[in-house]
Amino acid sequence: MYRPLEYIRRCIWHPVIVVFLLLSVSPIAVATSGMAWAGAAQSENGYGTAVAYGPNGDIVASGHESTIMISDAYTHENIQSFYVDFFVEAIEFSSYGQYLIIGMVSNLPNTPATVVYEFIDGEYVRAKHTEDGINVDSISISPDDNTFATAIEDGRFVEWKINSGTGSNLEVDRQYPASHTGHITCLDHSMDGVHLLSGASDGLIIMWNRESQSEVTRWETNNPISDCKFSLDGSIMSWISGGSLYLRNHDSTQSYYGQFDISINASQISFSQDDSQVAILVPIIEGEQSRRIDFININSTPFSLSRTMYIAHNAPMFSIHPSDESIAVATSSNLIVFYSNSVPNESEIPIGIDTDQDNIPDNVDTDDDGDGIIDQFDNICIAGNNCNLQPNQDTIRQFDISINGDEIIVIETIHLDGIHSSHIRQLATSSISSNHRVDTDEFNQFEYAICSEYNRDEIMTRWNTHLTIDDYAFNSATVQCRIDSGLYGTNDNDVGTRITISWQITGRIITPVHTPYNVSIISGIQTPSSSIAQNVHSFPIHVHIEDVSGSSSQYEVWNRRDPDLFLTVQSPTVIDGGSISSAVNILTTYWYAWVVVSVVSVILIGLIIVRRRNVIDLDYNEDYIDANEDEWEQIVDEAAAWDEIMEDEDPQMSQPKPPSAVTRDIRGSPQPPSAVQRDLARQKRDGPKPKMRKVKPTTKSSLHEQENEDTVEFTHLLSSKDISEELDTTEDSEISDAIANITSVQSDKSNRKRPVRRKKQMD
Repeated sequence: MYRPLEYIRRCIWHPVIVVFLLLSVSPIAVATSGMAWAGAAQSENGYGTAVAYGPNGDIVASGHESTIMISDAYTHENIQSFYVDFFVEAIEFSSYGQYLIIGMVSNLPNTPATVVYEFIDGEYVRAKHTEDGINVDSISISPDDNTFATAIEDGRFVEWKINSGTGSNLEVDRQYPASHTGHITCLDHSMDGVHLLSGASDGLIIMWNRESQSEVTRWETNNPISDCKFSLDGSIMSWISGGSLYLRNHDSTQSYYGQFDISINASQISFSQDDSQVAILVPIIEGEQSRRIDFININSTPFSLSRTMYIAHNAPMFSIHPSDESIAVATSSNLIVFYSNSVPNESEIPIGIDTDQDNIPDNVDTDDDGDGIIDQFDNICIAGNNCNLQPNQDTIRQFDISINGDEIIVIETIHLDGIHSSHIRQLATSSISSNHRVDTDEFNQFEYAICSEYNRDEIMTRWNTHLTIDDYAFNSATVQCRIDSGLYGTNDNDVGTRITISWQITGRIITPVHTPYNVSIISGIQTPSSSIAQNVHSFPIHVHIEDVSGSSSQYEVWNRRDPDLFLTVQSPTVIDGGSISSAVNILTTYWYAWVVVSVVSVILIGLIIVRRRNVIDLDYNEDYIDANEDEWEQIVDEAAAWDEIMEDEDPQMSQPKPPSAVTRDIRGSPQPPSAVQRDLARQKRDGPKPKMRKVKPTTKSSLHEQENEDTVEFTHLLSSKDISEELDTTEDSEISDAIANITSVQSDKSNRKRPVRRKKQMD
């Protein structure tokens, strides 16, 4: 019977308990950045530290050792690569992308320290360079694109003309006094071109007048300056030092704007597109805290941490897209990683055939059937041919729905393709230790980073809206993300194993259901937004529904443009297994009763055994034992003495000599005992013969013979003498012999007794 109060109680407390348990063992997706793994661009070279988006965000420049890679910001394809002179430390684009300026490590004198590339005929071509500078890790281009500032070898910084000079060397445009005593760590021009901000390891921040190359004001901190920036609109100055973010107004007052506590290991800052947030990079692991980019909300006071993007791999530098919610991150490897809130399709309107219905025509789609296997390697399908058009049901998106009355568990699973999986493994194996294998700590870091980026409320709302079971709406309560396989324990050279990620959604329906019933998934369900799932196809989908009774239903390939999905879960087929099966079913169903019976039986058997061991013989008479103990010992001593006598007289004998009566019986005819003889004599004198068993005689002679056989008995043992006299004589003789046998050698026997162990006296 339906009980509203019971239902309310279960709906309130059950989800609370489940949420508590899940939060204790799984990553918590709180204040996510909204930007998840969106792929990587791979260079042919190794170690990299520098990265920068182009001015309109369509390209990305990254430094890898002594090379520069220009890649497409969306497809991640390599557009151009070229060598420079030395190890790359900084990259900066001019306002319209006409110039690309690269800072390098230049330890030798009269060698290039900064080099300018100019965009000509669709590619960047080397122009002029500077030779003054050692570690050019900070570059700032003026808003008019005429000059750029770098530090030089004597601790000062200068502004160079961007496209003019003598020979291959650029000429200096402005020189600034040597006000810093340490390494200059940051340089930035104001948006109006009037001021220039400089910071150094000496803890000084100086705002300069570019026209006069003089100080406008300075601020001192007690710790080295890690980075400094003007906001994009030029209204705010900011810098980070000693675990604090400092902001001041960029106006005539240079007044205090605010301060916020950050990680002491913060290394880089950047403003968001609308200047509402400051992004701060923390490039190292701090205790339980992963590498990350913190976004500080500066639109209102007090400042607050609005969101965090966790980064599991090495991250020496990042660059924010000028218009999209995307970030490019250098990784200290040949990969540049992209994080984004969406992955754009190549074509919104398909032209020609689009097998997987992902809005990308087959003629440009590298994966026509959407199973994550590139067409040229796609050879797994039922038909055995045209496998690029038949998706592998094991690697497409999966919906597994388990139903137990009113309890529902939905597991949504995706399989990253081989390229994404290989890139993640490559970064994971070197994120903490360089052993070329993903160990436990590295796996945990990546699982936390990946599973921290999804919108929990969106997933719950989406399933609540689209899933119904027997016309009852699904009410989700919890969401848990995990990496199921393909990452832990794998090696960095593994390019085939695919990483599997799943989201488990638990919830209830208002009334329990029992087979048969219907399950409906309407309007399709998109992949979790702002999550790593944006890298796989939303369709096709393999749907599998299983009931607690063992019944199941599935839809092998559900495509985007297919109608809403309606499946029926039938009742399980009843199979009569006979008496044995019935007995097994009874044992299985009423297992608890058999357990109780077994336990009681074991206890009873144990009590019986214990009781039998502890029973007391009440018939044991201690007085009787004491009275007969001497007689018992006498008998034992006599038996022992007899053995010794026999051994001395005849060692070869193994049998003792029998008594005289027995000897006489052996030598002569056997005689009955005296008592029997007396009875026979008395019967002969006084009474009739005992009645014998009647046997029907056939003749008189046979009857006479039968009587003789029945009445002979022991008479043949008697002699012709007087029976009474013989009996008396025989009895006396036997008694005399026994007495003589006992008394004649009593003294000798006592001397030859062997020691006999006496029975222990009873207490």
